[in-house]
Amino acid sequence: MAAQKKKRPTRRVRLEWTKPASSPFVDLPNEILTMITQTLSKKDLFAIARTCRRLNSFATSLWFGSPRQYQKLYSKFDERDAGTSLPFACFQDLRLCVVNKPSIPSMTLVFSTKYHYVSLGEFICYITTIPIPQRPVVHIKLRFFQMWQSLLRSADANAFNIFCTQLVKSECVASFEIPYHHLSEMQQWLDTKGPNSKPLFQPPAFTTLTEVHIAPFSNALIDWFVRSANASPIKKLSVGAPCQRRCAIPIRRLHLSQLRHLTILGGLFTVSEISSFLSNAAHSSLESISFGSVSQLLSEMDTRSEEAFLRLPPNKGLPNLTTVAANSGLLLSFLPALEEACPNLERVDVLSAGWREELGEECREVLSWISRRPAVRCVGLPMQDFRNKDWECLMADMDGTVVLPQVVRLACPCVLYALPFQSDLANVSAVFPGVVEYELPRKPALFQDVVEEAKIVWPALKRLVFYDEIHSLE
Repeated sequence: MAAQKKKRPTRRVRLEWTKPASSPFVDLPNEILTMITQTLSKKDLFAIARTCRRLNSFATSLWFGSPRQYQKLYSKFDERDAGTSLPFACFQDLRLCVVNKPSIPSMTLVFSTKYHYVSLGEFICYITTIPIPQRPVVHIKLRFFQMWQSLLRSADANAFNIFCTQLVKSECVASFEIPYHHLSEMQQWLDTKGPNSKPLFQPPAFTTLTEVHIAPFSNALIDWFVRSANASPIKKLSVGAPCQRRCAIPIRRLHLSQLRHLTILGGLFTVSEISSFLSNAAHSSLESISFGSVSQLLSEMDTRSEEAFLRLPPNKGLPNLTTVAANSGLLLSFLPALEEACPNLERVDVLSAGWREELGEECREVLSWISRRPAVRCVGLPMQDFRNKDWECLMADMDGTVVLPQVVRLACPCVLYALPFQSDLANVSAVFPGVVEYELPRKPALFQDVVEEAKIVWPALKRLVFYDEIHSLE
């Protein structure tokens, strides 16, 4: 039998962008260009496409590659010309193929060095050649080391106002992200006022945002975000920042009829402010509410008085709410309100706030409430914070062990610490005997030994889910 011929390994083509060559054929007639195309390199053909529309379709197809390659390669732009993104000059190339190439569904623009119009101009020239309904969804990320870029605060405020105004006029920006470390810098200059005593930074509102983060930046920037949120189809809202201080964010001014996901990252909001926001009929379509693990309401939460409890709209006022996440202390203030307002609650995540003396007692109270809600099938628990006394509290003989047989999915969301999986396995299986899927941040040590023990003490468990893989126990 003849030996089988080995297949040659296929060579994977790396997607990369190179600057097109300048055309040496600008003054030649199209007829001559047609005769010599077969002798030209790919780079020269692309250069010809700049001056000869007849070759545009052929040359751009050769240069940009398949639609999948083209849409992936031209989906992220960065001023720094990073290895995983393209420089803004590449928008000149894209203008050549607006007609004969499929549209790019989504783009991310990262501004890392400056926000003056020169950086944005290439994008504006490109986007204005595309009809509004066909424009890509654009995500803006500011990654400056410092927001102020000159010695004149008024000049910076004017420049940033022009920058944001041009983004608004593009009518395709879905998100606008500013990093947290600019919180204090913003307050120094962005509220600078002009001769008419009005802020120099006062761009028109976005009308295309689908998600927004309103942090305690400057008053002018907060006002712009609030106006933009109310004028846009916002589905995801996050407010505050991971710092324990009073947030000057007027959340009562927000009316977001399409809001689905709410996250409060930090700062001190009053119970009445949160209650007023959630009781707004415009927000009845909320599907998830999450408080950052370090977020706290004002100290009235700790009094356990009637005024300290969160008030939600009665008579099933949040019928679509399926997920609630907060630390154990905040959850205890939510539970009375959740009972009536959220009939379809499916998941409760107890977030980590670090170990506290009362952690075990609070978690026991939260789990006891969940055990009386058959619809709650998924629970997140900060077991990396538990100590022996906390497990003893959950397994207390006085009132009996808290058991949640209806929970089929359990998550330990923390990724900072290794979970002592094996030592706690018996305790976890006693509290959650019906869990089918257990989600962990990483594989525990002696993983195979853990699997064998889990098969013995936790018969219902079928899958272990880690950050990047699923391990079946069947």
